[in-house]
Amino acid sequence: MTEQKKHPIWAKLPAPIAALLDAPWQFSLFKAMSLIEKHWAMEGELEQGASQRVLVSTFKELGFPASDIRACELLLSQRGKLKLETAFLGLYGVDAPMPHYLLEQAANDEEMGARTRAFLDIFNHILYCQLYQAWKKSQINLAGVGARQFDQMVAAIYENSQGESSKLNLASANQTSAAGLQQVLRQGLKQPNLQIADNMVEWQEVTEKPPISAENSVTLGQDSLLGGQVLITGNRVQIDIGPLSEAQARALFPNGDEGKKMHKLLTWHTGSKMAWQVKILIEVKEQHPVPLGECELGTSSCMGIVEAHIAQRNFLDSDYQS
Repeated sequence: MTEQKKHPIWAKLPAPIAALLDAPWQFSLFKAMSLIEKHWAMEGELEQGASQRVLVSTFKELGFPASDIRACELLLSQRGKLKLETAFLGLYGVDAPMPHYLLEQAANDEEMGARTRAFLDIFNHILYCQLYQAWKKSQINLAGVGARQFDQMVAAIYENSQGESSKLNLASANQTSAAGLQQVLRQGLKQPNLQIADNMVEWQEVTEKPPISAENSVTLGQDSLLGGQVLITGNRVQIDIGPLSEAQARALFPNGDEGKKMHKLLTWHTGSKMAWQVKILIEVKEQHPVPLGECELGTSSCMGIVEAHIAQRNFLDSDYQS
């Protein structure tokens, strides 16, 4: 078992390492190093800083760092050492807190630049290993350490024995945009096709009518208008969900479990200042005539023959408050 750990089988790379080699730019530095520690590195070598199978270095170019990880490759000449190049911090590269002349020297493609990078990479690797160990101390719940205590603490904060996991991560901060609120509802309600429209146009009644006097300019379109209504936008948001099955749609009704959860999320993020309404599309299956009994007429039973179609139910925010 130890021998296999020291000499990996090249034809059968672990799936996470293969994904890291194929598309390194999709990983953050912490995620990449955690995968390497779990699936590639020898036990404890990232804690010591002196690694036999891992080398973390800085990307030498001085251009804009589009991602944390810029390259990842296997150095076959060094018995399969995995080299990870990152644009995060480091002693050279675009984010390095070093003199500019040293950055240009390290970015040089000639032998002088290669020697400079090789020397600085000795310290770079130790720097990244120590930084990774510091990161791990703030992410201990990802490894399952203290996960139960963390859930209990969250439950105590929100006074809910089940814990409000929907208020963590993305949903922990109040969302001020329709796009952010849409992502929160998609995650909390597990509805990936949920859409939010914040550009609804509707008529608003004019309740206050200013008197006409010499002090008012009475300029049409500025402080005066014709009629008793004005066309406005942004007064409320509409949440479109569906099409859903009848059972899924019922759960999102005002008295359903998912409907209560949606009301709680919207109250948390929008408060009582923003009006909203919900439009749910329901996939109504074809139904044949059945005797009327204890069924609910109009929902689970009907008169006549019903063909398959999409039904729509609309609810206001006030419906969820009852």
